[in-house]
Amino acid sequence: MRTTTSSTLTLLTLSMLLPWSQARAETCEATLALVQQLYNKTVDVCPDGELASNCSGITLRGTNRADPAKGENFDVWTPSPSSLESGAFAASYLRKDIGFDDSPMKTSNGFFITPMDHLCANQSGVYLQCAFVSDGWSWFRGDRGCGDNTQTPQVERYCQDSGINTGAAWLAQFNSNHSNNPALVADPYKKQCAFDLAKGRGKAGRASAFATFLDARRKSGDREFLMYNEVRLSNPNPPGSMPVLAFFDTGANGRSQSVANQLDYFRKTGQYRPVIEVKLPRYPGDVAQFSCPPNQMKPPATVSTAGFCTAGRASSPGFGSSPITNPAQQAAQAAQTAQAAAQAAQAAQAAAQAAQALQAAQAGQAPAGSPAPSYQAAQIAQAAQAAQAAQAAAASAAQAAQAAQAAAQSGQGAQAAQAAQAAQLAQGQAAQAAAAAQAAQASAGQCSRYVESAKWIQRDEPGIGPTWSLSVVPTACGRRIGPDQTDQMYAELYNKFGKDPQWTEYAKNYGSMRRQLVCHLALVRDKPEWNLEPVRQYVDHNTSLSLPSACNPPARK
Repeated sequence: MRTTTSSTLTLLTLSMLLPWSQARAETCEATLALVQQLYNKTVDVCPDGELASNCSGITLRGTNRADPAKGENFDVWTPSPSSLESGAFAASYLRKDIGFDDSPMKTSNGFFITPMDHLCANQSGVYLQCAFVSDGWSWFRGDRGCGDNTQTPQVERYCQDSGINTGAAWLAQFNSNHSNNPALVADPYKKQCAFDLAKGRGKAGRASAFATFLDARRKSGDREFLMYNEVRLSNPNPPGSMPVLAFFDTGANGRSQSVANQLDYFRKTGQYRPVIEVKLPRYPGDVAQFSCPPNQMKPPATVSTAGFCTAGRASSPGFGSSPITNPAQQAAQAAQTAQAAAQAAQAAQAAAQAAQALQAAQAGQAPAGSPAPSYQAAQIAQAAQAAQAAQAAAASAAQAAQAAQAAAQSGQGAQAAQAAQAAQLAQGQAAQAAAAAQAAQASAGQCSRYVESAKWIQRDEPGIGPTWSLSVVPTACGRRIGPDQTDQMYAELYNKFGKDPQWTEYAKNYGSMRRQLVCHLALVRDKPEWNLEPVRQYVDHNTSLSLPSACNPPARK
């Protein structure tokens, strides 16, 4: 069974919040343990015969926050207009045996969806409708984004209806659509079939189809590691009831958005969900890493629902326990929240000071011995604005912390509860501002563009013969970057050229193009054009630097 809250109670709230029923919030560490457990579990079918996504793996959706300058106004956890129109939304499925690298992800933040086996009794789930082994180009498809693709002359039928019931059969069909014609490079993705997981297929049929999807993904090997898979899920009903397990980001570049999403979610729903940092696999066979970043909102005493429930576990704090109700306990909790808010204020103040220090970069200053990055005036201004916001949030959090502490010491339970809520909100704002200041601090030293131009050319390479070479002209800023920005430069190249047939033909040489890029930065960064050949095999960094022909490993045999 699933454990749930046994009783509910209306909480005293601030004017900016709606009343909600109380349950203990999950800590980031408790949620992290579940995420790691789900990631490591590699079953084909759940013990109850349901499809494996109910009890294993992580379903994640990448998001971008609304941009008021574009007239946008939405919450990231609600369905987009296109999702509402199609009847489903897109996500990806990550597991220890089902990996993909981070370069195809179009965003550095998003949220994890609570799997069916870990929903609480008062939570509604979202149901898998279909699964594509690789990106399904679903915005051109009918039937919830699962069916026929309007950009192909043929009719795409579901895999089960086309006799594709094994991973090997799917791979054969996928490979048959490959072409050396650059204009048709996307055909395998447009023409691939989806595994239908709709209710009409029945419990056993859905479970079997998802198991075949898993098998096909594993059999696609190194080649499709560069491309994320796509699963389509039913929209939450009502739209605001998405079962969010946690918000995530892939590092500092996405931290300000993930913390902002976390705070928005708490303000609008009364629910707390942690932020988890994800480092996605870097190469086939590598594993994802998950952690709890420090600069985020701390769990409050009470929220409307627990983040997840665990089958067979008795009701306990963190899993839908009864709320704290007596004044002494409320005062004690207010004191704890005040302490957390004060710590958040200190973090925000430190981040503000660090961001303000970047103003010196306008004079071209850089750490001794490092390549001078090209600082952009807009980035410096952003850092200064983030610093001011962090200072203001720090002052607000400190003030709220003092009020909560005073109420706690006086033993006034109701006032302590209200002060604790104020401190909690201020704490979240301070954490958000600190993250924004840190992100601005990081981005101020980064290039706005790393590549001035690049194009495919045919070259007659010694020992190889005629082959495709990507001729790259870096920007002035790109030529001066240090090791901390090589991933960003490679991602810019990959996002523009990584799906071209000249590159994908040699997908088994995974990592070779990045290694050649880093070698050029180390040895010949001022060379007018850098030539990178996908045909070359992967070697380690020291080997690439010591080759007779610098940065040019031999072709893979």
